[in-house]
Amino acid sequence: MATGARSLLGEALLLFLVLFLPGYLAQPSAAAGAQVDTVRAMLESVLLAVPQVLLIIHLLSLQGDVPLEHFGLYRPRPRDAAGAVLALAGALVLAAPLVAALAMVPALRELGAAGYRWSLRSAWELPLALTFGLAAGYREELYFRAYLLGRFQQAGIPRVAGVAASTMLFALGHLYEGLLGVALALVMGVYFSLVYLRSRSLHVPAVAHGLFNAALLALSLVAPGLPGAG
Repeated sequence: MATGARSLLGEALLLFLVLFLPGYLAQPSAAAGAQVDTVRAMLESVLLAVPQVLLIIHLLSLQGDVPLEHFGLYRPRPRDAAGAVLALAGALVLAAPLVAALAMVPALRELGAAGYRWSLRSAWELPLALTFGLAAGYREELYFRAYLLGRFQQAGIPRVAGVAASTMLFALGHLYEGLLGVALALVMGVYFSLVYLRSRSLHVPAVAHGLFNAALLALSLVAPGLPGAG
């Protein structure tokens, strides 16, 4: 592997170790803690997401010979909004069978009870849920899709391998949600990778991902126990 490729992958690994691994290591305590305050967790996530997103963008901007557009970083365009709505619809269609199965199959309901579940306590929390969903959507899509897939391409890693690696790393962040949460994260990781590669815009998968998170949180008001926000 060329020195430049090693440097790019080293940067990607370092970012993962700094930005994501600490949260991954804290998952067992979150999963076991019935006293987890969802509102506080959402606020903390939003406050962390903003500087993390800015740091990744700053690092990408330092490579002057590669424009930010290579990583899907454009100013939002009208077609991005339409693309995000279509991508959200696709994500909901993919998630619908799991949601239906959780509602109808007792064994899956029992399995779904394992792991921490994001849930709202009142409709007053919906604005925060939307902010949290979009912050998490931009943070995760920027790193796991736009950043990683772009860096893998620069390093000469085949696209299929890049999607597989980024999806596995993304799914690890949902271990605290149990087996069903990881399964949904794997499906969504592949799906949002395809959305990003097709649209070549960060905004399309990020907004769709954020609205998907918010939709699951809203649904938790009437159907608690669903995996997958965050």
